[in-house]
Amino acid sequence: MLKLGLLTSILEGMTFEQTVDVAAENGLSCLEVACWPASGGAKRRYAGVCHIDAENLTAARAKEICAYCAKKGVAISSLGYYPNTLDPDLERRAAYVSHLY
Repeated sequence: MLKLGLLTSILEGMTFEQTVDVAAENGLSCLEVACWPASGGAKRRYAGVCHIDAENLTAARAKEICAYCAKKGVAISSLGYYPNTLDPDLERRAAYVSHLY
């Protein structure tokens, strides 16, 4: 079965719950959730958006996220974070790779 969704970074400025609401209200079944570091975003369009703060995610918050998605009938299909891990600046590159882990 084909599932349609969207990448939440296009909904910059909304909370995670608001992005789930948008998906549910528009008949979308899944989301690719933007997970850029909350401490500082990238400077290109749609980058730097953080709807799940992976660096500070607790078990309790993860449970809340799963419960809210289940309540709205929207699944998380993937987590989105797309930095340039081949950046010539080794310090930035290390930070990007660290956040991926």
